[in-house]
Amino acid sequence: MAGPTIDNSQFRRILTRNVALPLGMSVVTAIVFVGIIAYLINVLNWVEHSERVIGQAQEVSKLSAEMETGLRGYLIADDEAFLTPYLLARQRIRDGLQELAGMVDDNPVQLERVRRIQSAHTQWEQFATQMVTIRAADGDVVGPVRAGRGKNLTDDIRTNFEQFLDAGRRLLQERNVDARRVTTWSVASFLVLGLAVGIGLALFGRRQLVALSDSYRETLEHEAEHNAQLRHQDWLRSGQAELAVA
Repeated sequence: MAGPTIDNSQFRRILTRNVALPLGMSVVTAIVFVGIIAYLINVLNWVEHSERVIGQAQEVSKLSAEMETGLRGYLIADDEAFLTPYLLARQRIRDGLQELAGMVDDNPVQLERVRRIQSAHTQWEQFATQMVTIRAADGDVVGPVRAGRGKNLTDDIRTNFEQFLDAGRRLLQERNVDARRVTTWSVASFLVLGLAVGIGLALFGRRQLVALSDSYRETLEHEAEHNAQLRHQDWLRSGQAELAVA
């Protein structure tokens, strides 16, 4: 009598799936994790970039203030020692503004502010050079200073620096918020994904193993029943043989 049997190929398929699926899901999970980390690193890089932009703008603004202070001291005291910070900062501020423009070339609004600062600073340098020349010749510097051209240019530079720094700080705050949100979302998503994958694999493996166990149990029960029938038939044959002999 035919009955259920253990299918070796089915057993091998179940075994292969229970080994291959965890490995495959581990690879997928690792890829997702790497993607999340890469995105988080990108967000943090932009945060760092904003901090460097703000630092560079503050440094250039400080150099501009040092130039203005040095010129004012020279015009008032007629002492060339006051021109030292002015002369030292002149080339540095040009390079600093150029570097700052390169750092924000992806932001048209901020780049335009840097361009306005560069233009106003160039005009202020021309004014400062004239004042130094006049003062060196013992000329009258009071009139040009009272005309307010230098002050207007300085105010323009400061206003643009303040607008630039305010925008940079807002952008930095937004990127910090994004970084925190991405970090929280990444950790939560990865934990949920890992939990879901673990539960899914556990349920799938349990179903496969239960099915294999049921098949194995049915086979054993059938074999036991078949063996009992064989023993009963053997007993009958033995009895018949003994009866024939008697």
